[in-house]
Amino acid sequence: MILKYFLLNLISYTYGFISTKIISTSIYENNQISKLHDIVLFKKNKLINDSILEDIFVIDFSPNEDITNRDVIKKLLFGQNITSKIRLLYFDKIKKEDISKELNNITKLCNINLLKSYDKNIYNIINSWNTSFNLYNHNCKTFSKYFVLSINKIVN
Repeated sequence: MILKYFLLNLISYTYGFISTKIISTSIYENNQISKLHDIVLFKKNKLINDSILEDIFVIDFSPNEDITNRDVIKKLLFGQNITSKIRLLYFDKIKKEDISKELNNITKLCNINLLKSYDKNIYNIINSWNTSFNLYNHNCKTFSKYFVLSINKIVN
C-alpha cells in the first residue's frame, strides 16, 4: 500500500497530475441531511484522500438568483434557465467536513483569473462553461462531471 501511494505521488509530480474529487454537500448550511449540491475539490500533484486538506481549491456552480423566491422556484420547476455563478475558493488548510460550511464565506472566494497563473488549462475549462443554470440538465452535478472529465482529458 505504501509503495502504491509512493508511486502515484511520484507519477503525479513527474507528469503534472491534477487530483479531483466530487463531494456532495447540502444546499443550505443549516440542512445537513439532504446533500444534493455537488462541489469539486482539486489540486496539483497530490491525491485527495486526507481528512485534513492543504493547498486546495474548491469550485462549484450555483444559481445567482434567490432560490427561495417564488418566481425563481417556478422558473426552475418549469425547466427555464436562470442566471448562475461559478464560485472558486482556496484553502491553505481545512478539514474536509468543514468545506460545506465555508462555501458561503465571501472572504474565501477567489477571482477565477487567479487560475491563469495556476493552470491555464483549468482556467480555459471553466471559461468555456455556459453559466445559465437549469435544474434538470445544466446544474451543479453536470458542472462537476464536466469539470472532472475535462481535467482527466488534459492529464491523459
